[in-house]
Amino acid sequence: RGGGGCPLVALATAAASGAGAGGWQRGPLAGRRRVVTYDHRGTGDPDADGPYDVDRLAADLGAVLAAAEAEADQMRGFGVGGAVALRYTRERGVRSLTLVGTAPGDAVDEAGLARCYPGAADAAAVRATLPALFSGAFRDADPSLLLRVVDWLRAEDAPPRVLHALVAAWLDYTPDPPAAATTPAALRRGPRRPRLCP
Repeated sequence: RGGGGCPLVALATAAASGAGAGGWQRGPLAGRRRVVTYDHRGTGDPDADGPYDVDRLAADLGAVLAAAEAEADQMRGFGVGGAVALRYTRERGVRSLTLVGTAPGDAVDEAGLARCYPGAADAAAVRATLPALFSGAFRDADPSLLLRVVDWLRAEDAPPRVLHALVAAWLDYTPDPPAAATTPAALRRGPRRPRLCP
């Protein structure tokens, strides 16, 4: 959690990512807003078990906000975090949504997802996923940053069984039709090659 005042922004991260994945946004946002980030079930606490479905994940988000004695004005969701934000908003309502790399489950590129996550926890396997996550320009700009990213992903990402369960939850989720949505929302994706990593 960062920042001191209102309004509050809740960051729902991608499937594999721990709360630290929102850190790059928390700093810029926290000066003007209170920011809450959290781990999806089974990510920060590997002993936490299912069920892994979007309804349960949205209830987890509600529990986190209740524990923080907070009510979100804005929600930012990434991949499966976007599905969680949509589900939470349907029940509780927020003033605005920002959804990044989020699509209905039947529109998700599953082959693309498979390239986003390593088949093993070693550094080489994690490094092999970076072209699916970052542009060539980004990777070339600061190779030392990529080394830190690899270490961070290895330390914080969900274990494979949890990752697959979270991805399955996203693929199974059917949101309300867009015409039924009344919350102002911004949708974001990569400018040329969309990345739909949950």
